Amino acid sequence: MAEIQFNLHPAQAEIHVHPGRFKIVAAGRRFGKTVFSVIRCFEEALATENGRGVKLDSSSEVIYIGIDREQ
Repeated sequence: MAEIQFNLHPAQAEIHVHPGRFKIVAAGRRFGKTVFSVIRCFEEALATENGRGVKLDSSSEVIYIGIDREQ
């Protein structure tokens, strides 16, 4: 797998190492949710195997889902 270098602040790092399959983050503006999500998408896109041991290939997809609401 290719290596990606990135810096996370402590709260992002805590989310990153959490073993849960799904990550649901309720955080305020400027927390870095979008940047964190893009990093996770790149990691998953470059992986050759998912967390459940299923082999991935070029036909595998990464899906990003986010909500939008007026502020």
